[in-house]
Amino acid sequence: MMVRNSLDLQQAISLVDRKINPKHLNRVQEIILVKSLEGQTYSQIAIEYNYGMEYIKTSGSELWKLLSQAFGQQVNKSNCNSFIRRQISEFAVNTFSQNKRAEIIKDRQDKVSVENVQKKSSISLIAPEISDFQGRDRELSLIEKWSNSSDCRFVLMTGMIGCGKTTLAIKAAEILQNKFHRVIYLSMSNSFNLKNSIKFCLQSLDPNLEISSDINKLLIDLTLYLKKYRCLIVLDDLDSIVEFKQMASYYRSGCEKHAQFLRCLITANHQSLVIASSRNTIKQLSYYSSKQVKTLHLRGMKPENLWSILKSEITTDISQDVWNKICRYYQYNPELMKILASNLEYLPVSDANIYHKYVPYIEEIDLIIEEELNSLDEISKEVIYWLSFSLDNSTLDKLFQKINHHQNKILQVISFLKKHSLIAEENNSYALIPMFKDYIQRYLVNAAKQAGDSS
Repeated sequence: MMVRNSLDLQQAISLVDRKINPKHLNRVQEIILVKSLEGQTYSQIAIEYNYGMEYIKTSGSELWKLLSQAFGQQVNKSNCNSFIRRQISEFAVNTFSQNKRAEIIKDRQDKVSVENVQKKSSISLIAPEISDFQGRDRELSLIEKWSNSSDCRFVLMTGMIGCGKTTLAIKAAEILQNKFHRVIYLSMSNSFNLKNSIKFCLQSLDPNLEISSDINKLLIDLTLYLKKYRCLIVLDDLDSIVEFKQMASYYRSGCEKHAQFLRCLITANHQSLVIASSRNTIKQLSYYSSKQVKTLHLRGMKPENLWSILKSEITTDISQDVWNKICRYYQYNPELMKILASNLEYLPVSDANIYHKYVPYIEEIDLIIEEELNSLDEISKEVIYWLSFSLDNSTLDKLFQKINHHQNKILQVISFLKKHSLIAEENNSYALIPMFKDYIQRYLVNAAKQAGDSS
């Protein structure tokens, strides 16, 4: 019988992670392990993930060699299913000492005063403050619905820089905080330290807890406390721990332990919830059940909501028609519109073509567009650059002819770029969103000019 239950799969990966530590599985090895446990052949794996057959075979051989060395027993594709199941069962028997530690923690928790346990939850002071909030009723309703589900452990919000992911996450936390014992905000930016962050979570729940320095014990303690107390954890900038290549995400160097952290939050038996933000979807999260992980992609806001938020910052008259055109040009992105609002007094707002003639030259906006484009992988950039200089909308056949990649990869890129509002589809052809097209054309023209001046 094959391992098909998502919890069993995560137990298998967690078991392997612990056993091969400090080494870790790369993405291809993890795919081969998961798909082998599901009963797929090398041929099926190669086709599904668009890899060469020999590459999959070689990677598989390296995987089984690694596991055989780690477990001290022969592991191969034929016996991996029964072997991993047996190891999971043996591991469960050996968790007695961990359960004793849980009893100690429970005894300590029971001594916490009723007043402290019932204390109204508060959002960590390191969370950004939100001063004005408009719209997003549908998104808030969805998050609240998911928070009421006993199966849901993780809500991932994706979207372009400046679309309001952090703001929505904090607003949702404010609305939901009375349903939770504690609300904790963690920024996973470049300065994020996993051990310190877990310690911060534990200390906020029990200041008297003796904190371990071992990451595995920290994760066990965290799981126990998340089961004891219903907590809401906001993980901001989740994409900081991964990098995107070839339409896939990989953990950055030094961030491999974060995989265990996420598995702990998603698959462990607890009553808490995580709301995370990321510019892009993260492939590793697709391995989990759709009941456990929910994804919410954010687009722009309604023009009237943007006006309500920004009108106090606008000191010049602007017609509704021009405002709507600018909003549409910038994809209704609240951060871009906020930058624009502070620059309107310097622009000829009576010109109906303002959004095309003048607005693209605001430096702060260009920096955000540049950062958004730089986050794309190389294949996505190739499609983007081709579309930026295409005079007409491009059909799939034309893209297949001009871009030297497998058709399946190009289709994945097109789907990704559409979802993230970088390209638009009309009558089975594709065009780059004007905001990005103008920026790329301007950037390449300036680069060519600088090259000419220096020659």
